Amino acid sequence: LTATQIHDESTTAYGHGVVPYCTVTRWIQRFSNERESLEDNPRSGCPITAITQQNIDAV
Repeated sequence: LTATQIHDESTTAYGHGVVPYCTVTRWIQRFSNERESLEDNPRSGCPITAITQQNIDAV
């Protein structure tokens, strides 16, 4: 299937604006590079979560 076909089918199933076309093209690119998941790869920098006991207490 092409990106356009996938986007059209997802729009039919879930409605407009739920899955942007650029997201569909990114999925296709990732899977064409033999990826098996849509999860992001680990990377350095800021932690992936901001849930800490200090933040919970602040709320």
